[in-house]
Amino acid sequence: MKKLVNLVLVLILGAFISTNVYGQQNNLDQRLIGKWGVLSKSETESVKGVQRSMEEDTYTPGEKTYEFSADNKITITEVEGQETETETKPAWMENGKLYIGKKKRNKAPYTIEYSGDNKITLTKEEQDRDDGEIVTEVEKVVLERL
Repeated sequence: MKKLVNLVLVLILGAFISTNVYGQQNNLDQRLIGKWGVLSKSETESVKGVQRSMEEDTYTPGEKTYEFSADNKITITEVEGQETETETKPAWMENGKLYIGKKKRNKAPYTIEYSGDNKITLTKEEQDRDDGEIVTEVEKVVLERL
C-alpha cells in the first residue's frame, strides 16, 4: 500500500513539474485555422546588430502551404516538380505566441502579425553562440489565406 501511495505521489509531482516547465498548452488562435499559402520565407543572421547573412525564398501559388487544424496540428506541404513532401507537426499557443514542433525547454516561439483577414507574418527570433559571438537568427514567414 505504501508503494502505491508513493507511486501516486510521484506521478502527481511529475505532472506538476511538467506543467511548470512547459506552461499551459492552449488551442490555436481560431484565426489561424485553415489553409495558408506561403508567399515568402527569410532567414537573417546578425551579430551585434550587423547583418552577416540573409537567405530569402519566394514561392509560387500552391508551391508551399501551411494548414492549421483545430486539433493543434500544422501540416506543411511543399511541391517541387512532380514530388510532394508533406509533414505534420504539433502546434499550440502560449501567451499569444505560436509554437511549432516537438515541445522542448527554451523553444523559441513565433509571434503572429495579422494583416487583415487574409495575410499573416510569423516571426521567430533565436540567439546562439558562434566563435564566442552571440548570433541573432530571425526567421520570417509570410502567409496568405487560401
